[in-house]
Amino acid sequence: MDLVVKEQLILEVRNISRSEVQSADEVWTTGTMGELSPVVKVDGITIGNGKVGPITRQLQAAYKELTEQSGVPIPI
Repeated sequence: MDLVVKEQLILEVRNISRSEVQSADEVWTTGTMGELSPVVKVDGITIGNGKVGPITRQLQAAYKELTEQSGVPIPI
């Protein structure tokens, strides 16, 4: 959420309906290991044009930059 604000995007936290998800231009999820993952289909319904959108890409790039600057490398 901090990255959304830092990237000067609108942040709104609320419950959304299934129809809002299905009619969205873009959908993505976040998680500890999944970082920022695009969602292109929900319940068999294509989200937007079925491809990763520009906002998702912007946030993925910002997240990558943040982790490169302040993250702790994990040895493989």
